[in-house]
Amino acid sequence: MERTDPGMGAQGQRRAALLLHSLSGADRAAVLQRFPQDVQARLGELVRELEELGIPPRAAEGIELDAPVALPADGLDALRRLSAAQAAVALHGQSTQTVAAILSLEDWPWQAAYLETLAPHLRQKLQALQRAGGIAPALRRALLEQFTQALQQAPDTRRSAAAADRVAGRGLIARLVGKRSRS
Repeated sequence: MERTDPGMGAQGQRRAALLLHSLSGADRAAVLQRFPQDVQARLGELVRELEELGIPPRAAEGIELDAPVALPADGLDALRRLSAAQAAVALHGQSTQTVAAILSLEDWPWQAAYLETLAPHLRQKLQALQRAGGIAPALRRALLEQFTQALQQAPDTRRSAAAADRVAGRGLIARLVGKRSRS
């Protein structure tokens, strides 16, 4: 008999596993830790099954969550008001897929200036990923909500590059759900 969480049926667990499969290792671990242990175990089994079957992580494209994420207008406005330098600090150390997902959410006022700060090969890779998609729309919205909340809670969104270096290599979702490394 298949185990299920009362709030997430078997079908929901399969969809969640497919979305988790599309995340980097650090992001996947951070999201999994938010579930009860029995659900973590089941989702972990499903993700391993997807990997064993050779299902590509991009298979999650187009999957919508049942309840779309609503973004607070003031948080979204704060993201729009970032400078290119602030965006660069916030995005420092992220995978190109994560950065492309954030950039593809809307036409950010700081986006062109931010892209100009990048090496040409990285800029081209980000633009190609943006055109190709790669992350389900619901997951992009959830990522934006977490990014917005983190910026609202941060005492100073103009953190130094040294502060960003302390968390470099950690996935954005891992950083946003409180799995920050302590220096």
